[in-house]
Amino acid sequence: MEELFLMCVEETRKDIERRRAVTLGRHRNLNSVLHKASSSKKDDSLASAVKNEQFTAGDKRKVLELLLSNENVLLFLYEKLFPRASITNLAQS
Repeated sequence: MEELFLMCVEETRKDIERRRAVTLGRHRNLNSVLHKASSSKKDDSLASAVKNEQFTAGDKRKVLELLLSNENVLLFLYEKLFPRASITNLAQS
């Protein structure tokens, strides 16, 4: 479960990085069109790691959607929520 969760988080991090790349590309393209000086640009490199604090509500929702779309996770949750009564428990009732 932990591995799967981490994989979902990592996939969402990659989506965030892709969004950043698109935004950065548009920003750079706009700057080149407007012929602005690039000396005052701050470092927007994609090499910087995406931190958990940078996850938007939509990003967090996506992690949960990815996690809950896995059949093994659903089966695990179902078994925890609705445990099967053992034969000895039924006999005692």
